[in-house]
Amino acid sequence: MALVIPVQAHGVRGNNKITTLLIVVLEEENLERMQTGDPFDLQARTLNTKSVDLSQPVSTLDLVICYERDINEVYKRMGDLPALLRYLERQRHHQPGDGTAPVSVKDKRGD
Repeated sequence: MALVIPVQAHGVRGNNKITTLLIVVLEEENLERMQTGDPFDLQARTLNTKSVDLSQPVSTLDLVICYERDINEVYKRMGDLPALLRYLERQRHHQPGDGTAPVSVKDKRGD
């Protein structure tokens, strides 16, 4: 089972705007299932989002997808968003192209 955490906060990602984050923490079971062609479905309408407005356009949403072997480490930090993000991003390595518009795999191959 995956853990999905909807968050709305000021000052996330170094800006002063209200940011809506949808943090998806995948577990081992999710990865095993996806490797067999069984996708993980996220249906935002099924989330308990009383404190977060998910009715805005998808273009305004920050989606963070990560994998965590020990989900208890995530639960320990649930009440402290900065600590949670620091933990989930503890090994983040920025690659060329991160944060830019997606490019079709077809376009990259030159097909």
